[in-house]
Amino acid sequence: MNSDTSNQTVHTDDRYPVSILMERREKTRGRWSFTEWQVTGILPSHEHSGKSPVKTLVHKDDESQQYLWSDFVIELIKDGAESYWNNLMASKPVLFVVCRDDEDSGELAPFLVTANYDEIIGYQEVDDQVFTVSIPADIYRWLERFIVNHYIPPQRRKRQRVQWADDNEQTPPPARRH
Repeated sequence: MNSDTSNQTVHTDDRYPVSILMERREKTRGRWSFTEWQVTGILPSHEHSGKSPVKTLVHKDDESQQYLWSDFVIELIKDGAESYWNNLMASKPVLFVVCRDDEDSGELAPFLVTANYDEIIGYQEVDDQVFTVSIPADIYRWLERFIVNHYIPPQRRKRQRVQWADDNEQTPPPARRH
């Protein structure tokens, strides 16, 4: 058995360190040119220092640049367990990466990675860009374990019939079919 843990991700039950792989492309349509960003992957990291995220250029060619943003963490909360469960039950479970324009560089920069559908709604209503990316297998299993340990589905209840007729009022018998 190998006791070397240097290649293993260090995560807890509710925190998982990750890095974000983003791609930047310059596009032209007609006379207009614009920058298009895309999140191409989420990678498990070895640790989360708690410092500001670090952007590293990992690939550059004539058409695109790829950047690795490190020092992010996915944090799970017990109150979000139902939202995580709904995410995993979707036809394509995803992680959400929320980005906004960086004031210093003017480029798009990620600031949050989450699996919580409910949390994303607020970010979608403002000018933040939300990208989705498939959940890597290790993170999927970690999220599934959290749900099993913390999510209690609501009890299904049979609806009570509402009595429409007043108790003193006589209800006519149902019509007969011939």
